[in-house]
Amino acid sequence: MARILFCTTSYPPEARGGAERQAKLQAEELVRRGHRVTVVCHAFGRRRCTMINGVRIVRLPGAEGSRLPTLTYGLVLAAYLATQIRYFDIVHVHLASFHVHIAAFFAMIFRRPLYLKLGTGGERGDIAWLQPRARFTRLFGLRRANRIQAISREIFDEAVGLGIAQDKVLRIANGYDQATFRPFEGSKERLRQELDLPEDRTIVLFTGRFIVQKGLIDLLEVWPAVTREAVLVLVGAAPSREYAVQGLKPTEDVIVRGWTEEIEDYLHAADIFVLPSYSEGMSNSLIEAMACGLAVISTRVGAAEEMIEDGRSGLIVAPGDRAGLAEALNRLIASPELRASMGRLAAETTAARYSISGVADAIEAAYGDLRS
Repeated sequence: MARILFCTTSYPPEARGGAERQAKLQAEELVRRGHRVTVVCHAFGRRRCTMINGVRIVRLPGAEGSRLPTLTYGLVLAAYLATQIRYFDIVHVHLASFHVHIAAFFAMIFRRPLYLKLGTGGERGDIAWLQPRARFTRLFGLRRANRIQAISREIFDEAVGLGIAQDKVLRIANGYDQATFRPFEGSKERLRQELDLPEDRTIVLFTGRFIVQKGLIDLLEVWPAVTREAVLVLVGAAPSREYAVQGLKPTEDVIVRGWTEEIEDYLHAADIFVLPSYSEGMSNSLIEAMACGLAVISTRVGAAEEMIEDGRSGLIVAPGDRAGLAEALNRLIASPELRASMGRLAAETTAARYSISGVADAIEAAYGDLRS
């Protein structure tokens, strides 16, 4: 049994991003295995200390709404780590934001192993965020990490390209809850009735944050070129007005719904899943859709090419390729047989590679190496 400190900027339920959802999934799986997990994150107006499914959540105050929220939260986090890190065996940092440097400093002082998970690669990724600040930080947090979890080949290559030793960088994917996300065996028509969705049209589904980098503008622009046999269903929320997709309104052919914790209901009701994103690490939404046996269309971002066998378990298009996106949508809408065969292979692939139990096995093994 290990005493594990998860260090992240935010955590569910107030945060619905993929990295936060993955942190929650990992924390709860580790608790089920007998470990003690504490999560330290920003309060964002919520209760300071709570227990959620056996995970202790410590939400630290920060200067919300001020011009220096990062600095003030960083100071509070430093004070917490200075007094509390000694009570933990491992520090596990999620995402390489400013807090990784703070955690790395105190892990070094108190001789605690530091495990860092990188969430996104590419020009909008974790390492890209760190590099412009490297003249001040010298990539301290990244270089001090004892193990770095890379969820995609892209992230692995970026870390090694900075001179990080290959044996410190672990290829461990994101995981998913197999009990929740699996092919649906019930009545799709009845489920659509319950969700107030069309029963007689092909449903194309997007789930996630309504932000520009998810490619929703491209999707909405091409939708008029898609056959009227289909309806587009968007389920999610915008985290802030600054990054939100503007003018996202429902029409006869576009249904917009707010985020729900029962997202599997929409996946089970849908026929096709689409992810037109410009930046991903390893999309939780894509994993969940594949696990539910949906035919998927994704842009060539993050781990998508590792997850999808193009033409067999899904279709891949280039980011920003609106013509290619429309063609892929129309191809799948026109062929229920192709959708079914792709969905079966997608579900089999996901079950074999991305279960949270398998991911937790790999993380536990890394913890064991660090403690030995």
